[in-house]
Amino acid sequence: MRSWKVRLSITTLVGLTLLSLTPAPAPPAPSASPAASAAEPWIHDPYTSNWNLASYPSGPSNENLLGTDDRGRDILARLIYGLRYSLFFAGLTLALSFSLGAFLGFIAGFFGGVADLLLSRLVEIVENLPALLLLMLFASLVEPRLWRLALLLACLDWSFSFHQVRVSVQRLKRQDFVLSSVVLGASPFHIFHQHILPHTLTPLSTQAPLAFAKYISSLTFLDFLGLGLPPPTPSWGEMLYQAQRNWHAEWLFWGPTLALATLLLCLFTVSNELMRDFRVR
Repeated sequence: MRSWKVRLSITTLVGLTLLSLTPAPAPPAPSASPAASAAEPWIHDPYTSNWNLASYPSGPSNENLLGTDDRGRDILARLIYGLRYSLFFAGLTLALSFSLGAFLGFIAGFFGGVADLLLSRLVEIVENLPALLLLMLFASLVEPRLWRLALLLACLDWSFSFHQVRVSVQRLKRQDFVLSSVVLGASPFHIFHQHILPHTLTPLSTQAPLAFAKYISSLTFLDFLGLGLPPPTPSWGEMLYQAQRNWHAEWLFWGPTLALATLLLCLFTVSNELMRDFRVR
């Protein structure tokens, strides 16, 4: 039976994911009354400044529940939309990384020989590359886009799925059901999809939450340094950078810090539970 911590973590992750799908609010009409514009006070455009305030940043109020940043933009709205970009970036990077590693791991394990030797040496080189430094160098040379950063990070972090799939293929390709498929003329893709991949999903799934957390942290780190998503894209790292520049406005710090800590804690809890289940089996 799942512990309350695991159930709470899964519920929180699902809630955060649904919250990140909040549709963008339509800008209020010029003729809208104050009562109509305040009908849903927590929904704001994350790119629009609040011109009703005397100075920026401003503290929490009925109109801006978590306050505003140094440009008058609503912190809660930027937290929600920053969560959307973080989840999309981590999900895209995870899919690309695991797909690349699984594909190369299958080639190395199934065909062996020169392919296994070359790919094994390649993964040793990739494992020793400073991924974050290369991301920072890449972001300083070209305009960073979300898909570019995700693609580059995936190309630098596919070693785990490579090792898992390679070892599984080397173990399973000598089994009778795989040898029978080879004799019957099954293609390598069919063998991988039907016989190899199902046996590697369990170890890969235990590492997926940890990899997800790592990718979210990497994007936050790059955004904090100003080398991540281009402004004015909502970003937790950019919000933390604003907090570092405005220590008197403590609400700039607590929002993204608590959101990031909650998300990472939930991912770590789910990952530990998956590892425990895998060890029991």
